[in-house]
Amino acid sequence: MRKSDEVIRRTVTRNANDVTAEQQTALTRIADAVPSLTGNLPSVVVHALFFASWIAINLSLFGALRAFDPYPFGLLSVIVSLEAIILTLFVLTSQNRQRTRERIRSDIEFETSMNTELKMVYLHEKIDKLTEGHYELLVNVRKLLAESGRRQN
Repeated sequence: MRKSDEVIRRTVTRNANDVTAEQQTALTRIADAVPSLTGNLPSVVVHALFFASWIAINLSLFGALRAFDPYPFGLLSVIVSLEAIILTLFVLTSQNRQRTRERIRSDIEFETSMNTELKMVYLHEKIDKLTEGHYELLVNVRKLLAESGRRQN
C-alpha cells in the first residue's frame, strides 16, 4: 500500500504549496510571517504614529509628559537601526524561503512535464499499434474481397 501511494505521489501532479507546507517548521513560519506583517500599509501607519508620538513627546509638545530622549533622539535612532537590521534579516530569510519554494515548484513542473511526455509517447505507440492492426485488417479484408470477387466471376 505504501509503495503504491509513493508511485501515485510521483505520478500524480503534486501541489508545490503542499510540499513546502510539509517542510515548514515553526521558525520558518515566523520567518515568513514577520515580513508579511511588517510589509503592509497598516504597519506603515503604526510606525508613522509611533515615530510622530516619540518626537512629539521628546520635543515637549505634550506638557504633561516628560522628555526621555531629547533631540537628536539618540535612543530612537538606535531603535530604528536595530529594527531595520532585524527586518532586513527576516526579509532575506523570507526571500531564501521563496527561492526554495520556486525550486520545488520548478522540480514538480519538470516531473509533471516528464510524466506527461512519457504518457504521450506511450499513447502514440498505442495508436501506432492500433493503426498497424487496422491496416493489416484492411489489407486482409481487401484480399478476401478480391478472392471472393474472383470466385464469383
